[in-house]
Amino acid sequence: MLEPELIAEFAREYQLEFNKRQREAVRRNSEAVSAELERKRLDLKREFANVGGKDTVIQIRPDLSHVYKRRVAELRETLNGDPETGG
Repeated sequence: MLEPELIAEFAREYQLEFNKRQREAVRRNSEAVSAELERKRLDLKREFANVGGKDTVIQIRPDLSHVYKRRVAELRETLNGDPETGG
């Protein structure tokens, strides 16, 4: 029959090997993610270098919240239809 000590030893060894392979997979994945992030960082660095010292100014409208509120209201009206015209 099966020996409990042998089954326990098998379970321990199996768990050790499983954990080892999981760590290796995590390490490989982390290296791949790190390499991808580094590639993206270098791409952005090149992109910013190609701007050539031009200052890009982003202007934010002081009344932006009012514009947004108005556009949302217009969108709701369009989606719901105009109650006066039945549309």
